[in-house]
Amino acid sequence: MNDGAVEVLDLHVGVDLLRGARGGGSVHHIALACGDIFESVAKLQAEGVRFVPISPNYYDDLPTRMDVDDGLLARLRTAGVLLDRSPAGQDYLHAYTESFEEGGFFFELVQRQAGYDAYGASNAPARMAAEAQLQA
Repeated sequence: MNDGAVEVLDLHVGVDLLRGARGGGSVHHIALACGDIFESVAKLQAEGVRFVPISPNYYDDLPTRMDVDDGLLARLRTAGVLLDRSPAGQDYLHAYTESFEEGGFFFELVQRQAGYDAYGASNAPARMAAEAQLQA
């Protein structure tokens, strides 16, 4: 959030998962782009926004899936940010707020690097497991 601008990136990823649960279509999250995800997460947390706590196992496993600098890994873990990387080496960093109601609406902060053009789908199980832990 370098200049205060927010870009809405995605209103439909995973909507099919909610159709059955909600009896029809609905928006389940809005993705907001930011220039520095670590700064954005810190500022929002300081304002009381709660993010989904990601399991430490996610960060323990991450270096087995891709080459991650130790410094970046530490920042990801501390901030609760997830990382996806394209085959071309483009990164996607993202973090999820807690849902506003059980199984309900949430925000996703995202930072795309070097032209990454997907949605971090490989990290959906980590988010869903973290949400389930919160609901337990």
